[in-house]
Amino acid sequence: MIIREVKIGFLDLALLAFCFWSTVRADEESMQLGILLDTSPEMGFIVPQARKEVRLLNANLEAAGRSPLVVREFSGASLGRPGALSLGATKNVAFTLKKLYEEDKVDLIYWITALGGTQSGNGIFFLEETVKEAGVGKSGERQLIIRNIWQEQIQSGSKWVNDIPRPETDPLNAENFPEEWYSAAKAGKGVIIRSWRLPPDDYRDQFAFPYEFRSSLIRRKMGLEGPTARMDQGWKIELEQKYDLKFMLNEERWLNEFPGRRGIRESTLVPFVSDESRSRRDDLLFAEMTGRESIEEDLKRIEAEKLGVLFGFGFLERDIQRLKSMKNRAIHERDMRMNYMKDLTRIVGETRAHVAENNGGDERVYVSEMVALSHSHTRSAEPGRYARRMADLVRKEGVDAIYFFTNGYTGGGEYGTFEVDVPLVAAAIREAGVRLFVRVPFEFSPIPIELQKLALASGGGVFLGEAGDPDWQVEIPQQAWPEVPDSTESDR
Repeated sequence: MIIREVKIGFLDLALLAFCFWSTVRADEESMQLGILLDTSPEMGFIVPQARKEVRLLNANLEAAGRSPLVVREFSGASLGRPGALSLGATKNVAFTLKKLYEEDKVDLIYWITALGGTQSGNGIFFLEETVKEAGVGKSGERQLIIRNIWQEQIQSGSKWVNDIPRPETDPLNAENFPEEWYSAAKAGKGVIIRSWRLPPDDYRDQFAFPYEFRSSLIRRKMGLEGPTARMDQGWKIELEQKYDLKFMLNEERWLNEFPGRRGIRESTLVPFVSDESRSRRDDLLFAEMTGRESIEEDLKRIEAEKLGVLFGFGFLERDIQRLKSMKNRAIHERDMRMNYMKDLTRIVGETRAHVAENNGGDERVYVSEMVALSHSHTRSAEPGRYARRMADLVRKEGVDAIYFFTNGYTGGGEYGTFEVDVPLVAAAIREAGVRLFVRVPFEFSPIPIELQKLALASGGGVFLGEAGDPDWQVEIPQQAWPEVPDSTESDR
């Protein structure tokens, strides 16, 4: 059972069709897996996506006569011994872990978490002791998998290898408790699934490498030669045999960026039933994650005497030309670049139709900033373009709020890279007291947490998913202004 009330929506109706064609065989002897989902603000879009993926998976399992997964949610990963004075029961994940093993009788906890919060050595030792105890599920054992993931880490991609983050931003940094977490996973006969990080040397067997990765820096650290590294998948095969589920794509890699369509199709978050069922599941998931209000509905929720509306889109000129040359020919589902451009063209068309219907009057000022780039590499990036447009709206048009609808792309990488100069945006709006509201369609990218914090600090907000969708009821990050350099382009 799912331990969370969910209202019926588009995805629930689509599940009826999804269940009908499900080809998964019933297996009453398979062991029970439970999902523990971290719902802290740093998880971002991962929370609604995981909720939707689990519902799809459970519908498929029930259609095949199998038991659905148990799901519990808990904000953060603060961990201490039960009864520890430093953590109350509502803030100590130890109690939720015990409930999954003891009350829900799961054999395996699949913990999707940023591992953020306060952990004591005693707390992690308690976790290790807990997973060693006899289980009450079908296996009589307890197993633990930690899926260490959070939004900022996903969007940083390979930058986490070449530009090592501060220790406090990475729970598996050597200065924190990495070996203790790996030790707990080892005691639970499980693994830690994590992108763009290497385990301590003594815990290689507790790290779930993907099928292949190409990072030259990581290969050098591991003493591997060749342009790519293909890793042992024994951990994945063993889990598939135990739980009759797939825990990663056959040829999954660590992604450098996360445009919505590619992120769904080329990476995994929640285990799934089979490769055959996944394509249909991906279509349903993408349709649900991209649901949102119209631009006009967004704007009607913003109270402003004079509202600036900034549509900002970046792209590579050669991709526009290639898309035009294809005319009406079908785009292959694996051609992610052209699928991105198709989504971009459709959404830019939506903005133009909106302006044609609504432009005029003194209450709104519409501007568009199209960042046409010749190359995707860093030296061609123009992250300050949108901030300068905002500065013009503030100084020349006198707006008191800005609605920023964007794909966030200004070069610096492949599509899905979000390179907007957030400190420069802050400099453009802060002194004038202008509120910022942000909408980024899921097709393009998640809204960076730093930009969300800025929008909230300005008195504005962020538009996530579709209003009324319970899966998008997420904790918002704490508002904060970024550090602004002493001299910025907006001062010129």
